[in-house]
Amino acid sequence: MDGKMKVLRLFKMLHRTRQHVFQNDFRALEAARQKINEEFQKNKNESAPEKISEVSTHSLKGIFLFKTFIPYPLDI
Repeated sequence: MDGKMKVLRLFKMLHRTRQHVFQNDFRALEAARQKINEEFQKNKNESAPEKISEVSTHSLKGIFLFKTFIPYPLDI
């Protein structure tokens, strides 16, 4: 798969995870959105495959942590 497609898929995955984890917390939703966008903007001109792989791995670890250790909202 093309590197740009992998990055775009990862970007979308991060935003979907953010929406699910913080679904009822609007301040956290906005803060996470800004941080995700800021980090992707900071690295948008990166072309070294090693650096892209490193940042992708870091992002995937973040998704794993969100899904594993942050409690999902409970419907009470």
